[in-house]
Amino acid sequence: MKKLLLSVVFALVMPAASTRAGTLAPSKPSQLVTLTNINATCSSGVKLNTQVNGDGSRSTFAGIPDGRVLVITGAGAVANSNGTTPFVFLIDTDGGASSLWFGAGVDGATVPVPNVVVKSGQTLCVRVFGLGVTFQAYVHGFFANDK
Repeated sequence: MKKLLLSVVFALVMPAASTRAGTLAPSKPSQLVTLTNINATCSSGVKLNTQVNGDGSRSTFAGIPDGRVLVITGAGAVANSNGTTPFVFLIDTDGGASSLWFGAGVDGATVPVPNVVVKSGQTLCVRVFGLGVTFQAYVHGFFANDK
């Protein structure tokens, strides 16, 4: 009887505990974002100052909105798009004071990023090692509420 009672309590408590946390994922397409750099630098590399919109157009990235966070899910860089040149890159905030993620990839290919969360008010920069001085960096992700 005791085992049955524990099983019932366990079955009732577990679903509630697992649903409280929720899933960190975009709930609508407008939350998806791709950021890149167009002729912008920061003290630690290139500044992600341009947003690629859903229709393919580009607009100035004014920063992560107040009360929101940017969850980075992928990143990469393109120099000559040959798909063979390896590189190492670092995503950080302006000045390099806060390293957010360090990874490696191949020119022109997106590398998965394990849900790095960036709060509003941060200037995103990318440093790339191995591609030379002329490259274009990008990050993919989505906006979520800052809880």
